[in-house]
Amino acid sequence: LGSALSSLREAAQRHESALKELKAFEDGLLPAKAANARLQQQQQQCKQLKSLKAEVAALSKSIPHLRAAEAAAAADAAAAEVAEMEQALQQQQGEASRLAAAAAAKQREEKARSCESALEQQQQEVRRLQQQQQQQQQQIHAASRRLRTKKAEASRLRQDLEASKEMHAALSEVVTSMRVALQGPASPSPADAAQLAEKEAAAAAAAAALAAAEETLQQLQQASAAAQRAATKARGVCTDAELQLQAAQYQARQSNSEQQQQQKLLQRLQQQHAQRRQALRDSLSRAQQQQQQQQQSAAAAATAAAAAAAAAREASRAPACRAPQQQQQQQQLQQLQQLRLEAPQRAALYTNPRLQGGPPDLPGLLEALGALLQQGLLSRAPLGPLGELLFVDLEACAAAKVPAAAAQAVLEEHLGPHTATFLVSSIREQRLLLQLLQRHRWPPRVAVVNFCCCCYYPRLTDEALGLPQGAFTLYKALRKQSPQQQPPAAAAAAAAAADDPPTTPAAAMPLAGVHFLVDVASIERVAIAEDEQQLRALLQGPPAAPGGPQSGYLRGLREGYTWRGPLHLKKLGKGTEGVPGAPGAARRVRGLVRLRPQSSSSGAAAAAAQAAAAAAAAAAAAANSKGAAAAHEGEALRALEEELQQEWEAEEALLQQKQQRAAAARQQFEAAAAAAAAAREREAAAAEELRRCEAKETQQQAAAAAAKDSSDEARLALANFSKRTTNLLSQDQLKVLREKLEAKERERDAEEKQQQLLQQQLQEAVAAAAEAQEALEQQQQQLNDSQQQLAAAKTAVSCAAAALKETEKQLESDKEAAAAAAAAAASRQGALEAKRQALEALQQQAASLKSICPQLPEGTNLPKLSVAEAEGRLRRLEVQVKALEEETRDEESVAAELAESSRLLQQQQQLLLAPKAAVALAEENYKVRTGKLLQALQLSAKQTREDFRRLAEAALPHRCSLAFDHQQQQLRMQTLDRNQQQVSSSPTALSGGEKSCLQVAFLAALAARSCSPLHLFDEVDVFMDERNRIKK
Repeated sequence: LGSALSSLREAAQRHESALKELKAFEDGLLPAKAANARLQQQQQQCKQLKSLKAEVAALSKSIPHLRAAEAAAAADAAAAEVAEMEQALQQQQGEASRLAAAAAAKQREEKARSCESALEQQQQEVRRLQQQQQQQQQQIHAASRRLRTKKAEASRLRQDLEASKEMHAALSEVVTSMRVALQGPASPSPADAAQLAEKEAAAAAAAAALAAAEETLQQLQQASAAAQRAATKARGVCTDAELQLQAAQYQARQSNSEQQQQQKLLQRLQQQHAQRRQALRDSLSRAQQQQQQQQQSAAAAATAAAAAAAAAREASRAPACRAPQQQQQQQQLQQLQQLRLEAPQRAALYTNPRLQGGPPDLPGLLEALGALLQQGLLSRAPLGPLGELLFVDLEACAAAKVPAAAAQAVLEEHLGPHTATFLVSSIREQRLLLQLLQRHRWPPRVAVVNFCCCCYYPRLTDEALGLPQGAFTLYKALRKQSPQQQPPAAAAAAAAAADDPPTTPAAAMPLAGVHFLVDVASIERVAIAEDEQQLRALLQGPPAAPGGPQSGYLRGLREGYTWRGPLHLKKLGKGTEGVPGAPGAARRVRGLVRLRPQSSSSGAAAAAAQAAAAAAAAAAAAANSKGAAAAHEGEALRALEEELQQEWEAEEALLQQKQQRAAAARQQFEAAAAAAAAAREREAAAAEELRRCEAKETQQQAAAAAAKDSSDEARLALANFSKRTTNLLSQDQLKVLREKLEAKERERDAEEKQQQLLQQQLQEAVAAAAEAQEALEQQQQQLNDSQQQLAAAKTAVSCAAAALKETEKQLESDKEAAAAAAAAAASRQGALEAKRQALEALQQQAASLKSICPQLPEGTNLPKLSVAEAEGRLRRLEVQVKALEEETRDEESVAAELAESSRLLQQQQQLLLAPKAAVALAEENYKVRTGKLLQALQLSAKQTREDFRRLAEAALPHRCSLAFDHQQQQLRMQTLDRNQQQVSSSPTALSGGEKSCLQVAFLAALAARSCSPLHLFDEVDVFMDERNRIKK
């Protein structure tokens, strides 16, 4: 943490100095920006002057055209005036012709009106006759109703007369019998006996008739019950027929629904069939396209393989001078190809034991990176993994007398966390590469660096770093590219022309990777020494000569390793601290860091060519397999089409069966409907028979009741008569009988008078009926006469209408004659000659003005101004042009100065881009490192706080805690008595022994954070008294 803090402070100072330099440089650009702004303003004034001059020229050219336009407008106005005069003349002529024709047509109109009035009178007479006819018909109907009422009244009177005659006869018989009874002897006479016998016979006959009527009534009741049973049976039959009809309707609806479902299913099958065919066609077309693409890719791969082989042959014969950009791209492709060849053997070195699924897919990852680079999604090939670019510099190790294997082990131990890292140039590429790493089971380690930054070499010398003389660092042990091997054209040309060829790019760490390891792992401050004594001397020795920075904490080594043993020390203040390593007596080497490359550049190119040829062959084989798969897919398509056709035929057959069943159900439905109709007819017949039986039964019941009543009356009369004849009449009875007789005689006289009155009324009614019949015949005759009159009136109306049509035809002919007269009057146009001559003169003037006007450029529009307004604007513009010409410089000189100023300003701004990017990257790295350092400090403080609390509370009856303030660099120790919760004490109020215990607990907690095997403490009992102090 101390070394990280020192590195952060150094980075902060570098960042502040870079910011100050950048600010000073930007302040130096302010005068150039102001001069550029003034030149742009002058250029705007030149453009404004140019536009004003163009407008002046356009106005000067437009004024003659405006004059010609005004002359043409005057000619158009005169032509419009002439046209208006001609139109007025035509209107006057038409008015005169209309006035002339109006006098001739007025008589025709009067005659037509008289005909129309006569026609209206005749129509009114016809309507009046029709009304009279309707009234007569109504009177006839009323008379016929009265006649029917009179006839009904006469028939009723006749019936009343007959009834009164019958009653009169009965009363006469009763009176006669009563007189005989009053005058005759007490014993019955033979006539009375005969009459009595007749009455008895009549009673017996009535009784027999009553018995017969009762028997007939019983028969009728039986017939009625039979009719009711037949009606009930007919109702049952009708109910069954209705149920059958409902069942048939349900079956018909069900068959219709099944048919609809079948049709929907058929339509769905058709849609599925079409979709399947379309999907098969699409898949076949995609397969063909993929096959074509595979063939094209195979051809391209073969071409690339041939080109790579030719390039390899040319490279093996004589290296040619290439352009810097092509050389860089070729180097990147060669490096990816070489890494892809070695990837299967080295993928197991990157296996993470915490991840399941075996080693990562390094070959697939490198192949995907090559594809992205060829597609243009990456601006350059990502640098990495860094473990494939770690090589030991054998010459440097030999010069420092350090075994190469030991340097290899130290490099692998120190740079182990960074071996799987890729380096890219932008955030977008970082996100893209992170997704790709996740798919190929690779650790998500991608860093963004600046591939175009300045070289760190001047700052990495021993003098600049303040290293002791003879110190061998990891930076020196790492094989790296020299600055001459970078992409710029000058460096590339110098490297190509040198006697000693440069180090192979695939066998050395590029400068971007070196810079990353310097920033992240501080390889320039990590030493490799022979033993512990030498390492401690290097870490604690005095700084070098004052050639580097003056700040003490920025100079010297940070940590180191011994190559004779597994010792790892870190510099802590003025001392050192041991770092625990892996268990064992020696360092384990996995082989990530290599001593020398496996092949030369020509061999790598040949291998890449062979790999490309193999890829081309594989692509061709894949294309052939795709063709076979396409043929197999075509056969599957035909088989699927046959299967779909069979399904279609089966569905059609099933649909036909459904239709046949629906037709049978429809026939059953029709038969059930006919049976229901027949059942309804039988039910109606049964109901009619039942009604007839019920009517006959009612008549028989009425007849039986009448017979029973007559029998009862006969029996009662017989009993009364026998009683009268058997008993002697008393004097009181005779008196009553006489009174009854007198009353009966009076009733008979009244009946005779009423009968006479009825006879008179009957005669009067007959006479009134005859009169009504006669009046009806008269009204019928009048109606016939009115109908004849109506026919004559209709004939007269038709004649009048024909006459009216003739009149209208005559009126039309008169109008045509008036129009001919108006046409003849059209020759009156002599008054327009003067106007027409003036119009011709104006037109000639406008044509002459147009011929004089200069021709305007194509696409030029005339301003919407009058001649006076255009001339005034032209004068104002000329004044403005003169004023601007006095103030404005030459446009070409201003443009030249502005271009030169803009070029210089752009160059200076381009110079600022790289420092700005470097400053932004350094600031981002500083923030990341600061955050990680703060997390490490917080974690260490948390562990120290827990250890201190545990140790102190185990020895003291206090609750103890530590509070770290990393921002203010302060430490606060707090204690609380556990026996007295309300009392809070500070460490200054504790006793000497308690203070010593706290000091020992704090030192032990701090010692737990150090990995040293031995800790020495001096005077830890300084606060104890003489009794409790540790005695030597």
